[in-house]
Amino acid sequence: MRVATALRRWIDAGASAPAQTGTGIDWPRVLPFLLVHAGCLGVLWTGASAVAVATAICLFWLRMFAITAFYHRYFSHRAFRTSRLSTRRSRASTFPAKIRSAAR
Repeated sequence: MRVATALRRWIDAGASAPAQTGTGIDWPRVLPFLLVHAGCLGVLWTGASAVAVATAICLFWLRMFAITAFYHRYFSHRAFRTSRLSTRRSRASTFPAKIRSAAR
């Protein structure tokens, strides 16, 4: 039951969360992120071509530019209108909840 609740909260951060009793790590919620990042170590066994490395670097910089451009244009210039849902969704995918709550 605890794993199902953690998976639901992992997908929907607004899902009802039990009152936190401590400051421990919620392992069922953190484990998928650890596995994805540990999977990157697979390159040590399979190797990486120059094309794969160049593609990864280009996609990283493209993503960082897109996120920066979105926030700059939206918050500095109000160059476009967006619904509260799309703004909330983009913030949720960019910044962890603890950072957002600390910034308020």
